[in-house]
Amino acid sequence: MQPDSTTISLILNDPLKLITFIATCLAIIASLFKLIPKCKHLWQSHWYRRSLRKRPGAKLYKPEDFIVAKQFYIRPQCQTYLPDQIGADSVSFEKEMQKNVISTQKKNSELNRYNLFKMMDFILSKPSKYNYIFLLADSGMGKTAFVLNYYIYHWRSFRRRHMFNLALVPLNMEEADSYIKKIKNKSNTVLFLDAFDEDTRAIQNHEIRIRMLLGLTREFRQVLITSRTQFFPTEKDIPQETGILKKGVTKAGESHEYKFYRFYLSPFSDEQIREYLKKRFSFWKQEEHDEAWKIVNSIRFLIIRPMLLTYIEDLVKSNVTFKYSFQIYEEMVSAWLEREKPFVKDTNSLRIFSEKLAIDLYKKRKERGSESVRGSELKPPANSFGIELDSWQLRARSLLNRDAKGHYKFAHRSIMEYLFVQHFLKMKSELRFKIIWTDQMKQFLKEILAFHKNLRKSPP
Repeated sequence: MQPDSTTISLILNDPLKLITFIATCLAIIASLFKLIPKCKHLWQSHWYRRSLRKRPGAKLYKPEDFIVAKQFYIRPQCQTYLPDQIGADSVSFEKEMQKNVISTQKKNSELNRYNLFKMMDFILSKPSKYNYIFLLADSGMGKTAFVLNYYIYHWRSFRRRHMFNLALVPLNMEEADSYIKKIKNKSNTVLFLDAFDEDTRAIQNHEIRIRMLLGLTREFRQVLITSRTQFFPTEKDIPQETGILKKGVTKAGESHEYKFYRFYLSPFSDEQIREYLKKRFSFWKQEEHDEAWKIVNSIRFLIIRPMLLTYIEDLVKSNVTFKYSFQIYEEMVSAWLEREKPFVKDTNSLRIFSEKLAIDLYKKRKERGSESVRGSELKPPANSFGIELDSWQLRARSLLNRDAKGHYKFAHRSIMEYLFVQHFLKMKSELRFKIIWTDQMKQFLKEILAFHKNLRKSPP
């Protein structure tokens, strides 16, 4: 029932009633704003279960996987080559992208960054040229999140889904090969193969596994494979030739054989971090948003990884008061190791290995000429530490990243410095050695000692 003119007049003439009326209206508006995300979530759940599930490969994932991947998603950027690995083929590919895909030049860098979705749109429009593609990135950079979001993006578009089909198969499932064989209309289907580094047969021998997949997928329109960069011992171990001849006439100067084109996910920029936090913390969560910014600014070089950024709300909501930066590092390292449990049952050994390797890398940095180690040099130290982990676990499931030369180092130097200090404090006094510490190590040590000193002072 609508209020009549008399009622409105009474409200306007009575300040208390007017304030109450305004407060009630604001409460209703706030409730509606809170209801919108819930309605959107329910609609997405319905669409994923009713419509998307009919598409090839969607049933291999839970509806919740798509919902979580879509929530707060920021479209990433990518680049065509690593900074220290610029070959002739990479330059040619780069020029092609510069000509056809909108790029964003990163300051103080020789690399162009491209919107990954626009790059994929262009590549998938050229099946005769870009037949096999590798999407590579370090741990936590968002490879699977991209695959799921591009899958949704494709099937929601009336125009795109009538151009070609898009199928999705996770290679970490035992029945992956049999599902690939069952996909219909292969010549008009783009196939996304996710998590090559989690494929058990690839772990045993990645070269044999690639040949198997090439045999299984040669009838498809195009094939994209995702993998951790550091899964391959060196950059040269990433496949380049497919051994599959192109159909039809090839242009002068072009190879008669399909090649593997590769590109890499780029770290988040400051703008992308801001955009993510705006999505994650709505207008009604300004206090949490501000707290998140404090945490972000204290770990700027870590938070550029989308996976780590997803933990920001957990850090904000945790009961821990992050008085010291080392506490945030501990939370991040613990979260990372928790993620590796499906692949490394003994994550405690992985942590011990990481700490002892941090000591070894820093201690021998002058001898090696860097704070890195070759992939072939990871297993012997692990054995000497009494740690029984496979080589692929030490490479691909650890806190290490691989560069183009095949050297492994920690995702960021500050992680190495933090693990160095943690393990140094655990060592027996007679085993400790004299060495000049970095300022960051000294800061971590100072914080840890202050933290424990305050614990002793606080009442039980």
